[in-house]
Amino acid sequence: MEKVSEKDLSRIFEQWFYQPGQPKLQLKWKFNKKEKKPIVTITQLQAGNTYQTPIEISIDSKNAEGNLTESIHKIELKEGVQTFEISPEHPPKEIILDPNHWLLFSE
Repeated sequence: MEKVSEKDLSRIFEQWFYQPGQPKLQLKWKFNKKEKKPIVTITQLQAGNTYQTPIEISIDSKNAEGNLTESIHKIELKEGVQTFEISPEHPPKEIILDPNHWLLFSE
């Protein structure tokens, strides 16, 4: 697989096949009214190693007309606790971790 993809897959095998368990993630967010941005913190709560993996978050908000909108943002988990500032078009009503259920994890 590595030869065909031309990518080093050792981290993927180490995380998902050779160590027990799965990521346990906690999402917290607050809205910075001054900068008009949500500040999102994701904490990995599982015992053992920190997972390094991409994950999507969905920001649900209402536009100027009052219609619900959703924007998907892809972020890279690399550390036990990470904070991200995201620039959506409208203030968030809700932020959802992995809205399309791509990643195996618990909350």
